[in-house]
Amino acid sequence: MRTEHGYAVLLSLALGLTAVAGCSEGSAGAGPSPSASATGTPTWRPPTGDDGPRPGGPDNEGLSFLPPGPGAPNTEKAPDPESVYDLLRDRPRDCGAARREIPDDPEDFEGTGHSEPKAWDVLRGLAEACMAIQGKGGSWQEAARAYEGVPGGRPATCKGRAAYEVLGRLLRWHREHPGATTTLRKPSGGGSAPACRWHIVRLDAGGDAVARPGETVRVEMRGAYFDYGDAYKGVVVHLGGRNVDMTEPLWMSGDRMTVTFRVPEGTPPGRRTVRVLGTYPAAVERILTIESAEGPVSPSPSEPTHPDPSAPTLS
Repeated sequence: MRTEHGYAVLLSLALGLTAVAGCSEGSAGAGPSPSASATGTPTWRPPTGDDGPRPGGPDNEGLSFLPPGPGAPNTEKAPDPESVYDLLRDRPRDCGAARREIPDDPEDFEGTGHSEPKAWDVLRGLAEACMAIQGKGGSWQEAARAYEGVPGGRPATCKGRAAYEVLGRLLRWHREHPGATTTLRKPSGGGSAPACRWHIVRLDAGGDAVARPGETVRVEMRGAYFDYGDAYKGVVVHLGGRNVDMTEPLWMSGDRMTVTFRVPEGTPPGRRTVRVLGTYPAAVERILTIESAEGPVSPSPSEPTHPDPSAPTLS
């Protein structure tokens, strides 16, 4: 009798534990519930009855990845941070291809001498996270190390800042869904704002956008989506449709670029278009007002303030 009573108690306990386990599984609807993939790795799925925002967007199509660049021309046909960003953005399901283009030591990588090491670090971390979040290898540890290694969280280029923002978003998703995987996709719709807006921010002719013949004008631009090597080749400046010579070497730092030129003698008064163009696809332009040559010429603009004394000057 005592033995039969013991079996009955054990059976009751087993049935009770089974019921509790069933209740626990049924109450998981309060949050995302991973389901096992063929490899045993949880894949994120929206919980039943949850109409709230999903990490992967509508219909769980995957997380939105990098915004468009625009695409860098990569005239040197060698990997640089801007063109590798484009590769990551265009092939979000194959981040390994971009990872193979990223040097582990930029100082030893030929062709990247003008590129900032932090730009490579962010892209390396993003590629690692891109692979890891899709269950294709990668390293969350390397991704986190790259994210934490950027001082102030502000890379110097517009593509670098976009990559850094997306890397942070992937790391947060991983923290909220540990062990789960999902897919990545390009931002939906054709109206996604680009990472870079290449434009002239200032014409400086002694403090304003008014110049006289013989005066030096500095043109400051931002939003460069191309590498230093692309900027170096074939940059020209037009004033009113005429080519003018640059008076100083082209200067770049991060996504900023500066060129200077002298207004040719004999240029008649009026509004003239300053246009900067080169081998990269998009030219930029802005209006400069030319005044009569009579009267004193304004002082030449001051030298640009270089945030980094070692910033390259290209001639």
